Amino acid sequence: MKKILKKINIKYFLVILSLFLLSTAYAAINVQEKISGTAKITGDPKTVTLTGNNIAFSSNTVQVLVGGETAFQVTPDTGYYLSGASCTNSYTLTVTTGVEKYDVQNVVVKNASSTQNSTCTFTTERITASMLTYSNSATTCTTAQCALDELFGIYD
Repeated sequence: MKKILKKINIKYFLVILSLFLLSTAYAAINVQEKISGTAKITGDPKTVTLTGNNIAFSSNTVQVLVGGETAFQVTPDTGYYLSGASCTNSYTLTVTTGVEKYDVQNVVVKNASSTQNSTCTFTTERITASMLTYSNSATTCTTAQCALDELFGIYD
């Protein structure tokens, strides 16, 4: 009986050892994949400070991991449009600028590899009459105020 128990214990030991070795090999392969670049997001979050005049942010700061990205919203003040945006320390933005960007928009800030915090600055410009043309079958605007009223949906 003892010989049978020894054989069973040895078999269980060998099975457990085999499973351990297989899981260790799998873990080593998984770690190697992460080292080779499949896992990009690492480390402590980095702080991105958002600045600009005549513009509102959904938050004045956002957190981004190295290799990661974060979304937030920007809204130029009434009568202004988003004319530019840039970040320090190699952070990048996905944002649309131009006269047509006078309302809320989603922006994505990405940190490809920087281990430093960043500041993203947004610039705005006032919408002028020469930038606007508005005409439909009901209304033709000939003044800047009329065009702005139509653009922002302000009706008397």
